Amino acid sequence: MEPQKSLLWHEKLAKCFSLPQRHIVALLFFTATFNTHTHIAMLSTTLPEMVTRSNITLKFNVTEICESFNTSLKPPIENPTLVYDYSEHIQGIILSSFYWGFVTTYVPGAFFNDELANKYIFGLAVLGSTICTLVIPCIIFLEHKNWRMLIALRVLAGLFEGIVFPAMDSMYQHWIPPTDRITLSVIRTSGGLSGTIFSFLLGGLLISATEIWSSVFYIFGSLGIAWFCFWQLLGYSRPKHNPFLTTAEKSYIENNLKNREKRSWKKIPWGKVSASVPFWMLILGEIGHNWGWYLMMTQLPRYLKTILNFTTKETAYCSALPFCFYWFWSGVFGHMFDLFLKTEYVSLTTLRKTFCVVGALGSGIFMLLVSYAACDGKAVVAWFTVAMSFMSAHSVGVKVTVHDLSPTYGGSLIELVDGFGNISGMMVPYFVGLIVNHQSIHEWRYVFWISFFAYATASFGFLIFGTAEVAPWDPLFK
Repeated sequence: MEPQKSLLWHEKLAKCFSLPQRHIVALLFFTATFNTHTHIAMLSTTLPEMVTRSNITLKFNVTEICESFNTSLKPPIENPTLVYDYSEHIQGIILSSFYWGFVTTYVPGAFFNDELANKYIFGLAVLGSTICTLVIPCIIFLEHKNWRMLIALRVLAGLFEGIVFPAMDSMYQHWIPPTDRITLSVIRTSGGLSGTIFSFLLGGLLISATEIWSSVFYIFGSLGIAWFCFWQLLGYSRPKHNPFLTTAEKSYIENNLKNREKRSWKKIPWGKVSASVPFWMLILGEIGHNWGWYLMMTQLPRYLKTILNFTTKETAYCSALPFCFYWFWSGVFGHMFDLFLKTEYVSLTTLRKTFCVVGALGSGIFMLLVSYAACDGKAVVAWFTVAMSFMSAHSVGVKVTVHDLSPTYGGSLIELVDGFGNISGMMVPYFVGLIVNHQSIHEWRYVFWISFFAYATASFGFLIFGTAEVAPWDPLFK
């Protein structure tokens, strides 16, 4: 009779939840991704408000500086003790420092994702990043504007977040059956983009309302603490550990995952993979796409604020807008891709290459147009928005081709591709800080030309040497 009572207790407890437990886990993953991306993006929003422009020397003609530069535009933060004289070079290091830590733990974490797939490791990694976010204002105030401590905290936050994504991916494989994977994957992955949009939008509005940049860190940090509390109450590493799971849902998950093969990096033929030119083209394509992505994510608020002299509110809305279009067009391009594929008039490889080249060159060209639009704010925002819309074609181009190249090992190899792709996050802000010393349109034109060549190199490399055919080293090769 005792087992029957235990089962009855669990069934009654499970009825307290209107959603299936796997959906609750997917929502927790969504909010974890949302929170971690707000931590990543918030410094892009706050840094332009934290620094003074007194260090800028007008080296170029007045036509290279937008008209409102020398006007008495009222800054949102008027307290001189809350703004700092960080050079452009230092700002570039600050913005890139997060990715120093992120890449350091992400790539090894991808190798040991099953070992990291633990409720407490995952939760503490998110919490660690949250605490690093919360203490940034305190450390800066106590250390008298010491930018070195700010960089140290950002590196530490990156180290924590590099663990988050491999651990989450492995737990996801244990929780979500293939029948639910597409829908719940969309929910999970959309957390990153929505977190970036939310950070740009709410961050700017908070600074404008409170007239202090530290409010952004406190609000977003508090959201991370709240997430950690919910995760401790409702999150579990495996379905078998969850006491709220009904017998029916447990059977559904187990039956759909019973043939799941445990991923093992030891089974991958690394010698053949490392000698595979198409595989290296995927890494090159990811680095090229991420060059443009990180240029937008780390520099867009800065460009609007320092070049076009937008107000903080205008910067908030106009920074979020291109990413909203990226989100929308990702779905449109995905639907278009499926329609073209069903016609069977073009091969899978041709479609992947087409979307890759169109997305990369379209994004690169419209970024170039930004610098030639000079001080026309409406045109600049329009070109940035169109550039991000084209960039979203990457989601059906290079991004998923690793699964075509290796259906057997794709789930593991994509994490390696993503890890190398994040090198762009380390490089882009640093090089922008080196090039843009005087915040002139002339200097930014160099930045956008470099971005265009990064896109062109990556897309043409994939166009010439890439393929969506199954690789000879994959067991499913015929």
